[in-house]
Amino acid sequence: MKPVIVDENIPFLPEILRQKYEVITFSGRELTREKILAAEAETLFVRSTIKANADLLGGTGVKFIVTATAGDDHFDKDFMHENGIYFSNAAGSNSNSVAEYAVYAILTAYEKRNRSPRGETIGIVGFGNIGSKLAHYCHALGMHVLVNDPPLRAAGATFPDYCEYAELGELIENSDVVSNHVPRIRSGEYCTMNLFNAENLRRLKSSGVFIHASRGGVANETALGEFLAKNSAADLIIDVYADEPQPNEALALRAIIATPHVAGHAFNGKLLGTLMVLQAYKDFSGATFDESLIEANSRQSDFNGTMPSEEILLAKIAEYRNISSDIATFRRLFTLEQAMQPAEFDRERRYYPVRYEYLKIIK
Repeated sequence: MKPVIVDENIPFLPEILRQKYEVITFSGRELTREKILAAEAETLFVRSTIKANADLLGGTGVKFIVTATAGDDHFDKDFMHENGIYFSNAAGSNSNSVAEYAVYAILTAYEKRNRSPRGETIGIVGFGNIGSKLAHYCHALGMHVLVNDPPLRAAGATFPDYCEYAELGELIENSDVVSNHVPRIRSGEYCTMNLFNAENLRRLKSSGVFIHASRGGVANETALGEFLAKNSAADLIIDVYADEPQPNEALALRAIIATPHVAGHAFNGKLLGTLMVLQAYKDFSGATFDESLIEANSRQSDFNGTMPSEEILLAKIAEYRNISSDIATFRRLFTLEQAMQPAEFDRERRYYPVRYEYLKIIK
């Protein structure tokens, strides 16, 4: 039986797969075409650091590849379809983690202003797994919720009664907080690259809050820097960067919260990602596994579905997620020579501490 190749940073997956297979592990960006060929591997379990394209997969015997992350823009889907390679992702696995990060960002920004976000307007761009959860939480916080998602609307989707749909420009102009949660789409009718360009960023309120936790390249970093330079009362929260693993130092140091693309790294989401890629492989191969190791390492939040006071909520998320520590660790990256920063960026993501989510959707 041929070995399977697994990113060692997918929690418990190597141990579970070893129940039936020889497992070859790698970390981060280490996987190469030569390693795949040497192992004669047909099955790959990766994360978003791997570019799954012809350079990696061409001429190999790979038949199955799945990423334990929600995004899949690192997959060359046309190549894989043309070569009969089954591919999948863990869509939604980290969505609650990112939504909670955005809630923490809002509460932090308004605590800094000695104000409550209650009664303020949040504009959520992208109403998928993350945006819809964030809307739920912001409504519970007493915020007015504007949403924008053209492909979802064109598909005939309905939005919750507490959400008001708005075109992008209108949303930006009328929101006290703008949080974007779109996938990175490089071309076509619903292209999101440079979605927050200079024209759209100029529409932000001069004292507004901008949360950038979708994918690098969705916001034009030069234009964002220019907006912030002219509007000292505006607050930035940033987790993603156009040139990862080289983060934008100026934006990271200007932001009230800056982290190394870890908004979705709470352990709950990672465990769910493991379960989802296992399920994809079971559907593909018919294999079965003992998955009790995942349940044994989960943790239940004491959140009961009722929003506590803003002060308690901020303290609870801080306790569960310790984002302030992430900020401090990340900012130390910029004390290094620039040539050393990409490796440190990857290291902080690879060895991210175990953190759990506090908020959860209770139906």
